[in-house]
Amino acid sequence: MRTRIVTLIIGLLSLAAGAFAATYAYRQYNRLVATADIVVPAAPVPPYTRITPDLLKVRQVPRPILQEPVYQTAEQLVGKISTVPLIPDEPVYLAYAVTLSQFRLSSDPQLEVVSFPVDPAQAVGGQVRAGSRVNIYRAAVRRPSEIPTSATQAVSTTLSEVEVLASYVHVVDVRGGRGEPVRVLGTTGDPTLAAASDSSKTSSNGQSQQQVPLQIVTVAVPPEIAGKIVGLAAEQKAGVQLWVSLAPVSSTLTTTVVLSPSVSLTPELLPTTLGTSNVLTAPVAITTPVVTTTPVSHTILITP
Repeated sequence: MRTRIVTLIIGLLSLAAGAFAATYAYRQYNRLVATADIVVPAAPVPPYTRITPDLLKVRQVPRPILQEPVYQTAEQLVGKISTVPLIPDEPVYLAYAVTLSQFRLSSDPQLEVVSFPVDPAQAVGGQVRAGSRVNIYRAAVRRPSEIPTSATQAVSTTLSEVEVLASYVHVVDVRGGRGEPVRVLGTTGDPTLAAASDSSKTSSNGQSQQQVPLQIVTVAVPPEIAGKIVGLAAEQKAGVQLWVSLAPVSSTLTTTVVLSPSVSLTPELLPTTLGTSNVLTAPVAITTPVVTTTPVSHTILITP
């Protein structure tokens, strides 16, 4: 009797072990052979191509591929830009297609990204940072020429033109002269922290880290403005100055005042010194920013 019971128990345990092994084998087999739908390129896609729905199709792949870092739906992939050639019918890994701002610093595909050199003294003291909105000025200035006389020297300054080349331009990046990142002083807006900032900082290991001055500004602008900026950067060698200012908040440059050659500036507008003459030999276009503000009302609640 006891032998029969032991035999029955062994049989039941063997049956349970067999069922478990069969179930496990079936699950493993099903996991390997089961398929899932993912999005893949329908045709070869070259690098630097914005992906649109017509470039994609749905394909069935083994389900384990879903564990890889790949795009699974068209909604995830449409609008991205390819960083490498995409092969038809092959899964697209996340690194193969990224957002426009990751790859070309601007999320607008119609804008051209261009950089130009600046002098910190002509760029808000180097306080321009990525994300700022700036106005770019072109000042065609001839260098002062000294004309000696019998008694004193007269300095003649000719200002031919000052114009706004581009307004409310989006700055996407700022760099030093060698392309290194720039750390802008006082970025927190705290006067105490800004006053405590020095030309060098000390790292955690006690070594001095020299701050990099701003020398390269990168902006995202329409192609026609990009051409003007490149031309202006080249004109700096001929005496043309490039100035960058922080644009007024919620404003547009609309008011323009033109000075004719016959206009004489008063001492209050242009202080002069003995033996110095200031002559405007060409019209000067001066554009004044107009800032629109919203009235602010204050409500005081007094409780007894």
